[in-house]
Amino acid sequence: MAGISPEVEAQVAALKRLFIEQLPAKIVELRTTYEAAVANQDGEVLFSFYRLAHNLAGSSGMYGMPVVGDKARELEYAVKQYAEQRNTQLLASDAAKVVVLLTELADLVARSD
Repeated sequence: MAGISPEVEAQVAALKRLFIEQLPAKIVELRTTYEAAVANQDGEVLFSFYRLAHNLAGSSGMYGMPVVGDKARELEYAVKQYAEQRNTQLLASDAAKVVVLLTELADLVARSD
């Protein structure tokens, strides 16, 4: 990184490593939060899922993982209208899309190890 001290570069690299190490747990948290929202018909939990996807999308790009960020953004958009209304009654096609996106995101993260 031009113009950045070696100490700052080392800190950024350490943060990126930590982010990558935590990705599998973040994917598990996404999946379990979604499953809990649907199983319990809990709109607040679905909104939490939406926020988790949103946060992952933003932080992935910041840590140099744009493909993971793009997939998380797709996930965020797949539930956005439902989450904003705290509505857990997803159309079957939207629910299926969420499951596929979660699987694709988990696969991306597994390959990034």
